Amino acid sequence: MKNLTIIFLILIGISANSQTFSVKGIQKYCETDRTDSRERYLSVTRNDSVIVENVKTRFGEFKVNGLKEGFYTFKFTNIFGQTVNYKTEILKNGNPITICVDTFQETNEKTLFSELTSEDKLIIEYASSGCFHFDNEQMEFYYEKEKLIAELYISEKLVKRKKVDSKSLEYLIGFEKKVKQMKNNMGGCTTSDLYVFSLNNESGFSVNDSSCDWNGYRELKKEIFNYKK
Repeated sequence: MKNLTIIFLILIGISANSQTFSVKGIQKYCETDRTDSRERYLSVTRNDSVIVENVKTRFGEFKVNGLKEGFYTFKFTNIFGQTVNYKTEILKNGNPITICVDTFQETNEKTLFSELTSEDKLIIEYASSGCFHFDNEQMEFYYEKEKLIAELYISEKLVKRKKVDSKSLEYLIGFEKKVKQMKNNMGGCTTSDLYVFSLNNESGFSVNDSSCDWNGYRELKKEIFNYKK
């Protein structure tokens, strides 16, 4: 009788462990704490095996059925067009899964900012156009007495000038890397943001972002010039 009880308890444990459940999740912009309204797709893998493919998100929300407790990898495309693998533990009564679509994956590439010398002048031209607006701005970067100087021009008028510290320079390097990745975005927006980088009055590169997924230039003005308009 004792053996039967043990077997019965083992079977209950196996049955409980074999039960599947549904997990809810949300895709959001984690830096600004707002929901991603895009319709996107993601897949779920475990131990290199695909569990669910083409999970559709709607207004940022999604639901995955047929999971058991354990570690899973959520594979999705971020707003920079990069494939991201997010590994997390799934618990039956755990919190909803949060996917940060604004997560940027380091590319480790050289940039104009990281290679800038005391003899160089780097210009970023920014033009944004939409149904009800057209903005045309420019930033210039150059060395003066061994200090990197940044100038902000709006409608060809100088409105801000300041020295760039090491922290801000790292931000500029990261910004440039993100701009280059925006060529892979989804598009589909009536607003178009054009970024043109030029070094010493020679063409560097340009990227047109028509996704409305990223407010990179606005955040750059806040970070470098503390400009919030």
